[in-house]
Amino acid sequence: MLLDEDPAALIHHTIGNFNIHPDKSAVLRINESLSTLHQARDLRIKEIESVLKKLSRNLQTLTSQHSETISSHSSTSHASQIVELDTQKFRIAKAASDLEIEGEKLQNELEFAKAQLRELEIQGVEGNEMERSRRESEDPVVLKLKVYRSLGIDAEADAAGNYTKAVIRNRQKGDVHVVNIEPKFSSCIASVRRKPGTDIVSPVTPTTEKSGLPQPRLITPLPPSSQHTSLESFLAYAQDTRLSTSSTTYNGTYYEYLCARSLHRLGFDLTRTGGRSDAGIDLLGSWQLPEASYPLRCIAQCKNLKAKAGPNLVREMEGAFAGAPAGWRGDDVVGILCAGREATKGVREAIRIARRGLVWCQVEDMGEEVGRVRQILWNQRVGALGAEGVNVGIRHTLVAGDVDDRAAHDEVVLMWKGEVWEPS
Repeated sequence: MLLDEDPAALIHHTIGNFNIHPDKSAVLRINESLSTLHQARDLRIKEIESVLKKLSRNLQTLTSQHSETISSHSSTSHASQIVELDTQKFRIAKAASDLEIEGEKLQNELEFAKAQLRELEIQGVEGNEMERSRRESEDPVVLKLKVYRSLGIDAEADAAGNYTKAVIRNRQKGDVHVVNIEPKFSSCIASVRRKPGTDIVSPVTPTTEKSGLPQPRLITPLPPSSQHTSLESFLAYAQDTRLSTSSTTYNGTYYEYLCARSLHRLGFDLTRTGGRSDAGIDLLGSWQLPEASYPLRCIAQCKNLKAKAGPNLVREMEGAFAGAPAGWRGDDVVGILCAGREATKGVREAIRIARRGLVWCQVEDMGEEVGRVRQILWNQRVGALGAEGVNVGIRHTLVAGDVDDRAAHDEVVLMWKGEVWEPS
């Protein structure tokens, strides 16, 4: 039946039945919302643009400041300042370490002084007669004075308290000799003044048996401590004063005595002098070689290192020559570097080109107060002074039960004309 109606009327009737007013209202509301959103978006964009402009101006300011900072900065000056600060840091660290060592030494000396004070208070003013007699019998100065007086020799002091005159009396002949020791000459030279009725006696300078040349007379400075002069006496002193075995003072002093003892069988006669104001010199003495006219004078430094040794040790050794005491100065003095590690390639090269005669000795602490020399080498300067023709060999000492640990018992020996040489 629908087809019987007029299509136009049918379409009009259909459209008339639709309610489009709500849809139109919704579209209007949507348009209003879109307009509001566009306005808000425009305001937000303007705010962001203003913020961006402000940040851009800040960026330009910071960029210009950065450029000025970079242009005013000098990398060379900065590097030099860093090096200077590092140097100051190392100096402060070394000073702090030295002060710590000094503090330990002073603390030990204070404890020992307190113990002596208590002992003196117990003994009283007069002191213990037996103890005083024992000290006098062991005092080398008192013994020397007793021997001199028994021989008729009296020492006389001047106004300053220095003993510069010796009076020698011969009671059988009635002779009197006055010997004046001139301070400007060496200790081997004395001027003899004759008194009436006496004969002039000329002083004799000791000579070597091989060449007849004058043998230098070495007077070793007094040890830094009167409480110990050897490894045994130091260990007893450390036990009495309860010195910590982990302290720097104990380890350094122990290794110095160990080096002096271990090098003795190779011809070295060394005395410990390390302590306050030692100028970097731990040991002093001489080195007897097979064909040398007289023993070579030696100064030594002991470095019980845990890490590898570097060429800086050689430079320190060369600098120690300037602080050597009287009697150990001159181009014929040999410097000895003792360390617990083997010489590296850099150390060997530094020793080779050194202007002074230098010797490297690897002295290893084997425990139980035993040290072994595992390596010894020297430069051509030492060879020219008397070590020419002396070679180094290895002595293998096999201990029962240590077949697999043979290297631990190897030690160096000096060879002369194909045989092991040891000082008499």
